[in-house]
Formats: sequence, C-alpha cells, structure tokens
Amino acid sequence: PERTSPAKSSTKAAEPKKSIQTATLVGRAVRKKFPGSGWFDGVIQSVEDGRCEIAWSDGAVKSMKDSAVAKILQD
Repeated sequence: PERTSPAKSSTKAAEPKKSIQTATLVGRAVRKKFPGSGWFDGVIQSVEDGRCEIAWSDGAVKSMKDSAVAKILQD
C-alpha cells in the first residue's frame, strides 16, 4: 500500500499542472526586449516539457522556459 499511494498522488498532481499550463499559455501574447534590437511582440505557439515555442513579430520562432515566459506575458 505504501508504494501505490505516493505513485498515484504524484501522477495525479503532475498531469493537471501540465495540461493547465498548456491550455492557458498557448495563444497568449508576450512582449520582450532583446538587447540591441528593441521590443518585440510574440505569440505562444506550443508548450512542451516546460518550454514554450514563441513566434515573434519579426518572423523568428524561438523556445523559452515557461518560467521566463511567465515574466513577459501580456494581459
């Protein structure tokens, strides 16, 4: 019984967090200042393994950690 309980609780705790992050971040607008280039707007295209793929207004597509993306989200 001791082995079953921790595995179930950790699995249940991890899965909803991933789906909630993905659902709430995809399609969200971001804005970031790039040194030497200025401010750029972007849109989160996907979230996987704690990283967000962002399409920037200059046509570039870059990956960033979701923790860094949280700081540049627009309302």
